[in-house]
This record gives sequence, C-alpha cells and structure tokens, in this order.
Amino acid sequence: MADDHPYVIPEMDPILRKQIQECNWQIVNIHREFRKPLIVMPAKNLLRNQNKHSDVEEGIRRLVLCSGKVYYELDEQRTKEDAKDVAVYAEVVWCQEEPMNMGGYTYILPRLITSMKAVGRGGYEDVKYAGRAPSAATATGFLKVHLNEQAELVQKAIQREPINFPLLRHSIYIVSPE
Repeated sequence: MADDHPYVIPEMDPILRKQIQECNWQIVNIHREFRKPLIVMPAKNLLRNQNKHSDVEEGIRRLVLCSGKVYYELDEQRTKEDAKDVAVYAEVVWCQEEPMNMGGYTYILPRLITSMKAVGRGGYEDVKYAGRAPSAATATGFLKVHLNEQAELVQKAIQREPINFPLLRHSIYIVSPE
C-alpha cells in the first residue's frame, strides 16, 4: 500500500531532496496489528562504482529496469554477449521473473510512464515488458521449465533486436503496456 499518486510527480523543496539523497536507509512500516518496521539500506558504494553508471557518449540503446535477483542473470548475460549498449539499471524494458500480474510491474508502470513523460522521453508505447505471462501460480512447478523460461526472459531483455508489440512466445511476454 502506498499513498503516492502514480500520475503526479510531487514537488520537493531542496531541503527535502537533499535529505533523501544523503540518507542511505529508510524505515518502511509493514501493516500488522503491531508496528513492525522494516529497515531498507541500499549500498552507497554503488553510487561511485564505475560499472554502475554510464555517460551519454556511451550510446546506450536499451535501458533494462528490473527488481530482485534477475539483475545478476541480466548482468551476466550482458557480459557474455559483450552488450555494452544495454544498460541494466535507449529503449526502456521492465524485466521481472515473476508473472506479469505479480511482482513490481503493475506498480512501477504508471510511475515510470509519468517520469518518462515529465522528461519528454515518451509514454506507454515506449515501455516494454520482458517476463512471464500472467499466471495464477508464481512458478511452473518444474525446474527444467522454470530454467528455460528464466533463460528466455533474460535473453529477450538483452537482445539487440527491438522488442515488438505484442509478441507472445511460449509463456514469455514481451509487450508494450497499451
């Protein structure tokens, strides 16, 4: 549950913005009968890591946004293919290993589109999805099928060809949100 509006970017005064940038931990309250905070501490050492940012001159053609452990598989595949024009963190692709109706996709999509429109980088048709099709279950139940699906969604997110709309191949969706 969140109280943020997916279609409005809130105004932030410079003091609040600076406080958020300097803080490397956040306390997130979990809904329970009693208060039970979860502390999230992103690593600050990634801010200056040369492998975790890129310059405009690098010619990035695809930006893959993801959450969870699929990042490591995407990064490994990018290294194998020497895909220096793919920035994992430019065509915007949301990649997740969960089915389309689970994971962060449905939450992040309107906020991502709002951000892209605010900076003049497009809208719905410019955000692609690389992941599993909507499903009632989080996994197939068969390790071999799961590994094949995982390899396919990582490959689709990193591929050099543009992601077409709509493309349904096996159980991996590569779609635009419209």
